[in-house]
Amino acid sequence: QKKSLKNKLSSKRPKLSTNILDTVSDDSNYGQVAASFPFTTDDRTPSGISHQIVDRYVSFEEALSTDSAIETNYYTKASSLLQHLIGGHDISKFFNEYWERKPLPVNRNDAENPYASLFSKKLFFQILTERILTYHTDISVSLYNAQLQVQSTSGEKGKPVKEKEVLKLFKQGYTLRLHRLQRTHDPLWHLLSLLETPLSCALSVDAVLTPEGGGREHCARRQEGEGWVMQVEGRSEWELGRPEEEDMLPLPGSEEETARERERDGETEREREREAMGTALKSSRAIHSSSVSPSVSVSSSLTYTLSPGDSLYIPRGWTYTHTSLSPPPSPSLSPSLHLHLTTHRIHTYTSLLEMILPVALLKCASLSLSLRRSLPLNFMSVCGVARSEEGSERERERERGGKREVRERVREMMKQVTEEVDDLMDAAADQIAKQFICERLPISLSLSEESASITGERERESEGERERGRVGAHSFLRLIRPGIARAVVEEREREKERERKKGEGVLVVYHCLDNSRDMYATPNTPLEFELDDGPAIERLLDAYPLPIQVCDLPHPSELEEEKVSIARSLYEEGLLLLTDPISLSLSLSPSHSNREEEGEEREREDEDNPF
Repeated sequence: QKKSLKNKLSSKRPKLSTNILDTVSDDSNYGQVAASFPFTTDDRTPSGISHQIVDRYVSFEEALSTDSAIETNYYTKASSLLQHLIGGHDISKFFNEYWERKPLPVNRNDAENPYASLFSKKLFFQILTERILTYHTDISVSLYNAQLQVQSTSGEKGKPVKEKEVLKLFKQGYTLRLHRLQRTHDPLWHLLSLLETPLSCALSVDAVLTPEGGGREHCARRQEGEGWVMQVEGRSEWELGRPEEEDMLPLPGSEEETARERERDGETEREREREAMGTALKSSRAIHSSSVSPSVSVSSSLTYTLSPGDSLYIPRGWTYTHTSLSPPPSPSLSPSLHLHLTTHRIHTYTSLLEMILPVALLKCASLSLSLRRSLPLNFMSVCGVARSEEGSERERERERGGKREVRERVREMMKQVTEEVDDLMDAAADQIAKQFICERLPISLSLSEESASITGERERESEGERERGRVGAHSFLRLIRPGIARAVVEEREREKERERKKGEGVLVVYHCLDNSRDMYATPNTPLEFELDDGPAIERLLDAYPLPIQVCDLPHPSELEEEKVSIARSLYEEGLLLLTDPISLSLSLSPSHSNREEEGEEREREDEDNPF
């Protein structure tokens, strides 16, 4: 009954890259962050970590280490990395005072550079030399003039990059940017996959190399998401512009991103009608608000200087420009290399309402006869943007009278729609979480985690060492990482299930284990369960970092076989790992693999066994 919607292929899990370009030395020693984790219920604190136990903070290197024990708490790792980026500030204070509000520079005052373990100028040129890159997809080459506008951009989209050509342009003052390095560079993949959980959104990172004494990078457009700059080599000066209130916090999704999504998902006739309506509304506002400038108005500017190891948080909507500086006390100039981390999609209240209101409207229309009635026959003659300014005073009074009646009816109907919002909030939250799961990066497992999960069993089975391990009623299981899966109630749409009653749903578990490091490169393939299995699945997904014994899982039937079946399905999908010594020894011992039935009888008889 609990079957995956895809064929299981053990080779599909993402592996650590063995490319020589992804191997960098890790000789930095940042040290532990001396601070206590704040427990708060403030709505601006990241929900992914605010209610979890973080027993300590670890160093930057330990947080990024891939040699983790089974009992490792990844909330500790993620919160340590986040607090490192904000320079040891209190996390709740950062989200209350800085997030979406103002920049936060972090200067480490000549301390060792922790970002040297992530990337380097040498590695930048190695990638340029040894990998096949294309313009715009993998790299962009830009030059900005004294007026801070794009003077020239080299390379057509999709055109292969020629190393000598790019190096020549770099010497002429062009700025080089390698895009989305989490796709191919393991240390940056690990960094982003950890930070995505507390920030609750997918992340991307670029490497930007600015030539000596030049280069103005991306000064013509705003920071589209929340961003961090991590200075790796050289020094740079950053000038940030604070937008006016009407330009702050732009809605997520640039025109280029919208075009990519339409190309991927297809554009329906209803979407085109919705866009046309939006264009008309913009034209309407333009008639009465012509003083609003389409460019970003900057109310004030701030200047920061970054040295190797420094970081800078840039809020969404702020403008920025940077130039490379000479390292003191040398008067000679040197290139500047920094990593630019950006959130992919920030879910706003606007996006929440866009998800809820159409469904609420359809629900109200099915219940309310007034919403299904036709508009007044004179609606088009009395309403309209142009008609509001023409005609005599008597005619305008007559038109306003017609408008007033319609307006009052619409307002009353909107009250009916808003009353349905509460019932749809949880369903909208599930859809937002599902979208995040499909966009986020996959995870990499340490050797100890592999040995305690289905991944290690498949490897041993392929080598002929043993048969598939066993998950029993007394096994202890734990979610392999926090925030990697979400259970959502959906209607079953497959052809073979049409005999089910209309409106009866199923529980679908979405996870990121099979995601590609290149966003949307592979479709998400969830698991499907019966609705009765929901309490047990929620207990397993929400208990992290604590393990759960299979026999303690809640289930309406209270049948041990049902609980074991659910746990095995999630374990064999790779979502869970074994944590108790007895189950681990059974999984690793060939002598027990052929005695599964005997072991199950022994488990039923030994009720006093704590495992």
